[in-house]
Amino acid sequence: MINVAARARRHPVACLTALLAGAFSGCEPEPPLDLYGSLYFEAGPYLGEFRLATGDAMPVVNLGDQRIQRVSVFEHDELLLSVLAYVEERPHDRVVRFDIETLHETPLVGGQAAEYLAGPAQVAFYAGRDLIVAPRRNVRGGGRVIHSDARREPPTLVAMGDAGLLFAGDDGEIRRYDPATGSTERLEGLSSACELRDAVWLADREQLLCRARQTDRSVPVLSIARLDGQRAGVLPLPEGRAFRPVAYLPDQRILILNERHRAWISRHEEHRVWAYAMDSGRLQRIADDQYLGESAVYRADAR
Repeated sequence: MINVAARARRHPVACLTALLAGAFSGCEPEPPLDLYGSLYFEAGPYLGEFRLATGDAMPVVNLGDQRIQRVSVFEHDELLLSVLAYVEERPHDRVVRFDIETLHETPLVGGQAAEYLAGPAQVAFYAGRDLIVAPRRNVRGGGRVIHSDARREPPTLVAMGDAGLLFAGDDGEIRRYDPATGSTERLEGLSSACELRDAVWLADREQLLCRARQTDRSVPVLSIARLDGQRAGVLPLPEGRAFRPVAYLPDQRILILNERHRAWISRHEEHRVWAYAMDSGRLQRIADDQYLGESAVYRADAR
């Protein structure tokens, strides 16, 4: 759902203790984070845009009887969309290029869960039980299978830019595809430390932000891990709250999170949007109720 009424609301908390104690003098609220760019996300048949500077969300396009299942970056003013379409009442998964400016879509190949690997200019996607990588200019005919399994679980892919691709098979093991060699390897240490679902690659750190594997999954711990599985840190978020990583903005060093919670009066489920500054540790709410889908991508030069 795209909540077009959602507005950014800043809630400085640095002075809360002083305000409650009545010590108002010398306590100045921190200025809001100066965010820019947009997140593009899926909401059923809609492609949505969330503007980081204002906290506003709006529909970009309605694809009608097609359901957008995944959004990935692509080149120039384009996105890579994985959609589910119905042809003669039968479901068909396909990958399309979508131009943000012209709103034109170009079918590329049958498949799902597509991710674009910017460094080697390759598209990775699932076709049936096979994970395929193909050159960007010959997606339909130039692909090769890098992994196959029974596909009992939904596919989980995390693009690493120049560094390749992380994916998880049915056995739960996290693997890495290296575009430089064309090979795949098991990452046993990372598999023990992290769940790949909802993980976000921190490109400037060459580390993975992930849900730590633990017994109690009701409130996930978000940790930062190296590819060998060694923990580099834990995100110091407020305890007992359900935060989910959405996207990382490497040029701003900002992590965007959705927080699922129950409204106080209606008890309806809502999704707050937060920005977390990796350098300072500041956590700022930028929208009160906007779900940013199962996948979202960042564009710094968005309209």
